[in-house]
Amino acid sequence: MPTDTGSVGNSPFLLATIIERQLTFLPQLETLRHFPPVLHSTRAVLSPQQLVSADGIHHLAPPMNFFVSHVSIHLDTTIWGPDAEDFKPSRWFNDAGEIITPPKGTFLPWSDGPRVCPGMKFSQVEFVAAMATLFRSARCEPIPTLGLHHPEDLQRRLQHLMNNSVSKLTLQVRDAKAVQLRWIRD
Repeated sequence: MPTDTGSVGNSPFLLATIIERQLTFLPQLETLRHFPPVLHSTRAVLSPQQLVSADGIHHLAPPMNFFVSHVSIHLDTTIWGPDAEDFKPSRWFNDAGEIITPPKGTFLPWSDGPRVCPGMKFSQVEFVAAMATLFRSARCEPIPTLGLHHPEDLQRRLQHLMNNSVSKLTLQVRDAKAVQLRWIRD
């Protein structure tokens, strides 16, 4: 970025916009890590293959189809750390404050490689735009219910409801009416 303080690239508005977009983007990554839109993908073994793992070499002989579980990969503690099941958008920042790119094959919400979803960039931009619009002048908070009033209790209740969700064509919360949120203008 240019160092001239009069340049558009260094304007406080532009820098604030870039930071806002990054901070809005991180919850999307973490949400997709926990709740990928596609739970698994299938792969076919068409010729003899070797799969190397910590347990040794595994020989795969055709014809064979197998499933790659995106949820298992996204919640694997050897990849994401001991807190892999925690919703923690900050895991997407490195020590220098830059957004990290996870190792190939460890984050698959849009698939990977030559068959990556063609709508990936569009969905990322759309998410950031929607979240920035929603949270520009309001915040979202759980509504006290069932005798729960403390934020930690309400957060645990919502986490339980999300864990009790089911993926169909899209993720569907089994008891959607129990998720009670309100928008509050700032």
